Amino acid sequence: MSLPFPSTTPHALSSSRLFDLIPSPIRTYASGLRDSFIQKVRRSGVLDRISHLTGAKLRSINGNRDTPGGSRPLLYSVILWICTVPNLLIFLWICTLYWGERKVWKDSVRSCAWDTWEDWPAGAAPHHVALVADPQLVDAHTYPGRGPFLSHLTEYYTDSYLYRGYVSLQSRLRPDTTFFLGDLFDGGREWATADGSYVSPDKRFKSYGEDYWESEYRRFVRLFFNTWKKSTGVSEIDDDEYGTISDTEKRLKAKRQQQRQIVASLPGNHDIGFSNRVNTHVRDRFETWFGPANRLDVIGNHSFVSFDGPSLSAMDPGERNAAGQLDTEPIFKPTKEFLDNVQGLKAKAVRDELRELRGETYYVPDKDTSSEDNTSEFPTVILTHVPFWRDPDTDCGPLRERHLGAGGIPDDWGNSIKIERGYQYQNVLTDWTSRYVLEKIGNGVKAIYSGDDHDYCEIEHTKYAREGETAAKEITVKSTSMVMGVRKPGFLLAHDTEQIVSPA
Repeated sequence: MSLPFPSTTPHALSSSRLFDLIPSPIRTYASGLRDSFIQKVRRSGVLDRISHLTGAKLRSINGNRDTPGGSRPLLYSVILWICTVPNLLIFLWICTLYWGERKVWKDSVRSCAWDTWEDWPAGAAPHHVALVADPQLVDAHTYPGRGPFLSHLTEYYTDSYLYRGYVSLQSRLRPDTTFFLGDLFDGGREWATADGSYVSPDKRFKSYGEDYWESEYRRFVRLFFNTWKKSTGVSEIDDDEYGTISDTEKRLKAKRQQQRQIVASLPGNHDIGFSNRVNTHVRDRFETWFGPANRLDVIGNHSFVSFDGPSLSAMDPGERNAAGQLDTEPIFKPTKEFLDNVQGLKAKAVRDELRELRGETYYVPDKDTSSEDNTSEFPTVILTHVPFWRDPDTDCGPLRERHLGAGGIPDDWGNSIKIERGYQYQNVLTDWTSRYVLEKIGNGVKAIYSGDDHDYCEIEHTKYAREGETAAKEITVKSTSMVMGVRKPGFLLAHDTEQIVSPA
């Protein structure tokens, strides 16, 4: 792009022409800035100092040679050209672009740096966790009223936003584990399967099948998995960095650094559907590409239990009655079986973790394990896409952006998640389903993290607290996408707050 330098060519784009195109208030403001700057330069005497230091006999604009002081006309002319309204506007545009595309991201992530809010004792080995909710990659039918051009433009800019935020998270904060909380895609539940076992009833998705699923999967990989891989790295454990630490602590630190992981297998209702509308073939496809929806991960000193809430909801008595003759057992059975066995899985996983920290092998043939403590347990964290039940009007706290029903609109729910359901969605799990999950998982539930709502919500489930236990806190994580109805998308950071005690 050529700058509008003064020229006698009649076809040149002059400053005055650009100036006339600018709205009057902006012209007045920019002219004021220009005049103020020029006056400050003249009063400061900087031009005379430059001439004195350089000792240059420069050619002035009119082509005459002057004394060293005669270089002033040229320097003044350069300053005057730099301070033209178009150039000032270009400079402001560049500053705005840098602020919006770079500085905002850096400042936001820097404010979340671990060392700004953590306070660990010497020798501690915190495990850092990032929770990302509802990227919900938009597709051609997210905004049906837009034509192909605007749809592609929307995809491009939303992907750019998701990538920028996620690469900032992984490159600057480098969490040890990253969990996605479902709704990876916007229309994943509607795309036909390869064998034709499922075709969406929505005619808009008639031509969208397995090929489209694969292309969207590659898109997700490009935005998130590949970005995460670039940020991996293992640093050496050094006593000087942590002070004198035990061999068990060294093994713990090394294990955490070497096993950075990303888990994106928790499905949302936009990925597989909801309740008795979940199609098992669509769900099988999701699990084939992303991994099991129901899983247990021992991370740091916590047991993370992820369960498929959309499918389990088909087990709710109300849902089964509504299904009539429809056999919903294939939908909820895998999640039910997982929850039936999860307490035993947790105990075994904890024992294995402690053995590894002690440097023992996983299998010792001559050791009798029949008398081992089967009640070994870490605090439990539950991951679910759909939030747990709460009474209507349960306040979500001051960090929530949206105040549903504000302004005197009927059905004023206040600062809360609205309790409602519709086609392929339900804002919260039912009371029956929530209670069932907590009873199956057992004691020690410390926290619940959910998605789906797109906005932040923080509550305590005092209703489900057992006698002598602290009520579990649930945090609904904001969507990380800029098109999900929140002004400030984000992610959630968490860490272990207790030391692992490894018995000798």
